[in-house]
Amino acid sequence: MIEQGEVFYSKAYRGRVTYLSRELYWQIKPHKQRMEKLTPVSRAVLEFVRGMEIVTTKDIKDALMLSSKELGVAMDGLFKELLVTAVKRDRTMSANWSSFCWGGFECWEKVGAVGEIERDETGIYKMLSGIMTDRQIESLLK
Repeated sequence: MIEQGEVFYSKAYRGRVTYLSRELYWQIKPHKQRMEKLTPVSRAVLEFVRGMEIVTTKDIKDALMLSSKELGVAMDGLFKELLVTAVKRDRTMSANWSSFCWGGFECWEKVGAVGEIERDETGIYKMLSGIMTDRQIESLLK
């Protein structure tokens, strides 16, 4: 699903891995992608990822000389703001576990485009009202 652009890997909700459908991504996008929320390390990672287009975690760590912890914190900020996502599988460790290659949202949008959709506050609430409370939806948009 990731490689076909059917879902957008993020940490948009409560800092946990959250797979957004194409339609939900396009509804949430206007509320995210805030560069001012990024740390300097997150900005450096974003610049590197955009420059390379598709990279592995190891590529980022090696090029920017970051520890696993530093990279994890930087990537979490990028995932939360929908700026970087998984674009394809890297290595498969088991039937239920694999690592990913990362790309900027622009890379994903080339594959995950859904055409013109209505983007407004009520669209998000209509999509999520059956599974989330209004308060949870507001938290997602923060």
